[in-house]
Amino acid sequence: MYICEYSTGKLLKELPLDIGSVESFKGYRKDQECFFKFVSFLNPGIIYHYDFKKDLLTEYKKTKVNGLNNDKMETKQFFIESKDKTKIPIFITKPKLS
Repeated sequence: MYICEYSTGKLLKELPLDIGSVESFKGYRKDQECFFKFVSFLNPGIIYHYDFKKDLLTEYKKTKVNGLNNDKMETKQFFIESKDKTKIPIFITKPKLS
């Protein structure tokens, strides 16, 4: 996810998120903050708070799943090529190597 200057589109910052999707976003131009929900293969949902004045990203609320220790797991993305040369994304979720 990227933070860009509204008037020029200039890239200001890249937020450090894993492979996944931003499921929802809440914020207004006049605000100095925004909230968004991030989900991934290993994470059912984290709501993040980003403070533009402080340039600070924090976890606001995290959904937990009993028995899942996602700190010991990782997801990696690879691409394979089809017969027609189209690149197809492949995701592998596995235990982290020590």
